[in-house]
Amino acid sequence: MYHYFSSKDDLLQQIYARLLALQSARLAAIADDVRRPVRERLHAAAADVVVSTIEHLDDAMVSWRSMHMLPPERLAVVRGTVAASMNASVR
Repeated sequence: MYHYFSSKDDLLQQIYARLLALQSARLAAIADDVRRPVRERLHAAAADVVVSTIEHLDDAMVSWRSMHMLPPERLAVVRGTVAASMNASVR
């Protein structure tokens, strides 16, 4: 596995980024569907986070159980990715 990733930190970050990208794309599609009322889109978005997390439970569990192992500077990058992704989904 270290043929593809230089460290465990790189692997953890990639797992989290993959899940985040998937969920962000799905949430953006829901948010962009202006034909649906806001209340319905909010409900669909919340439900989709749960469903997509369950569908990718292995990745989610690795992320949840391992994020605390990342050094502070790497954790800051991950958190920045989350914030940027959330801002992009809201636009």
